[in-house]
Amino acid sequence: MRALGGIYGIVTAAALVIGCESSPTEPDLPAQKPLAPEPVLRLVVAPATATLRAGQVLGLRAAAASDDRAVARTIAVSWRSSDESIATVSTTGLVRAVRPGLAEIQVRWGTSTATARITVLKGAPEVACLSLIPKKSGC
Repeated sequence: MRALGGIYGIVTAAALVIGCESSPTEPDLPAQKPLAPEPVLRLVVAPATATLRAGQVLGLRAAAASDDRAVARTIAVSWRSSDESIATVSTTGLVRAVRPGLAEIQVRWGTSTATARITVLKGAPEVACLSLIPKKSGC
């Protein structure tokens, strides 16, 4: 009898090992395709350079774009001028040229920054008098 008890123990252990290889409670799931990686976006500002005359205004635009520009998103940013005595910038990216010089307008999105270089020239000369018919006394 003792020999039979040993055989039953071996058969029971073998059944447990075989039963552990597959579980009826875990269905076989189909293989899933890996997701495409999200494109890396970087901050871009347009135009990156501009020349204005004192008194002129220019609207800058900022976007988060992939390197190939296939993906672009409008984003909330903050703006700052390196020298507000030369050019100011509004919260919407509107640059106003103040006096001749060079100012960098920096746009920030999280920890990313981009810069537009703004050159300001003297304003257009004001015309004090315009006469088509010459007069002896001038204007």
